[in-house]
Amino acid sequence: MPAFFHVDRARLLAEGATIVYQRWDNVRPPGLQVHVNDLFPEGVTSHGEAYLLRNERTVPDVASSELEILYEYVRRALYASCPSRFQSVFAYTELAEAKAFRSEYGRPDDPIWELKTDRCFRANMNLITAKQKTVLVQSFLAHQYWEGAAGPAELGSARWEWLLVPPVRVLRRIE
Repeated sequence: MPAFFHVDRARLLAEGATIVYQRWDNVRPPGLQVHVNDLFPEGVTSHGEAYLLRNERTVPDVASSELEILYEYVRRALYASCPSRFQSVFAYTELAEAKAFRSEYGRPDDPIWELKTDRCFRANMNLITAKQKTVLVQSFLAHQYWEGAAGPAELGSARWEWLLVPPVRVLRRIE
């Protein structure tokens, strides 16, 4: 597997750490706790925490919790071999791509880390967008995303993101 580059906007990583799933046992009301345990018995990553449990957008104008759950149910229905976005760490294979992401969505001093994992999936980040589209278009784009397709030409060039499946090893800070 290649090395991957991750922009640590939350500033939670450290050299030598291993990113694993985290189970949340304080979800209220209790019925929602049962539901999240049924959906993700292993737990979720920080992305799952933000979008599934807290309804927080970590990347403005890219994805919303509503789109994330649509993509999750499309994945579960037809692309179950693909990793859940709620259980993934996002990265790029080129340092320049990570720097471009940081420039657009992060702060100039957000650290970039080199990561390693044994399991990953490549998809076009431009397909999961919060711009207003019909549900039919969003459904089509979700299918394109999970097929690993570049998607419609009118969306422009693909922006390939890698969904890294835990355990993910934090090798070193790049800058």
